[in-house]
Amino acid sequence: MFPRLTEQQLFNYWRILFWFNLGKKKEEEKILLSFQDLYTEIDQSLAFSICNIIGLFRFLDIDFKTIQFNKKNFLFWSKDKEEAINEFIKENHTKEVGKKVERIFTNNILKNDLDDIFILKKEINILLEYISFEIEDKDILKIKNFLKQYIQTFIKDNLIAGTHNFYNFKNQKKEMELLLISMTKSSKS
Repeated sequence: MFPRLTEQQLFNYWRILFWFNLGKKKEEEKILLSFQDLYTEIDQSLAFSICNIIGLFRFLDIDFKTIQFNKKNFLFWSKDKEEAINEFIKENHTKEVGKKVERIFTNNILKNDLDDIFILKKEINILLEYISFEIEDKDILKIKNFLKQYIQTFIKDNLIAGTHNFYNFKNQKKEMELLLISMTKSSKS
């Protein structure tokens, strides 16, 4: 049994698969996906999107193959934030969060460095927009299998829901049937 995922989570996970599969078909080289590329209009924030992805990676035991900060793009697009980040690093150099921000800013990122960054003020978590990652093919397969199982569980109406679940398959099927019937009737008139 799975808990019901949000539309944002499903879309983020699907986009990871799409991005890496598209890249693998084009060329056999390093395929990096930016966290910014996963952000969509349905997301509450980029940080929330990253939190979802990190949660999925932990759940499926997925590690980043590559994770990197693009300082060149950051300095081009967000140069005005550089001073705030340097000041934050200076003020927090003895704290773990300060060390994490410094490792990101100097592109020496460890896999757990993203854990706290998204809760920091906007001038600092803007770094997340310039981080890209890659995962192993076996891990892409883990996400694909997870989504396949999730969809099968959804179709069987076995998702766990805390309240009435409009998003279960039976309700969606009923709504679709009503919509098709009304469309058929209106096209005949």
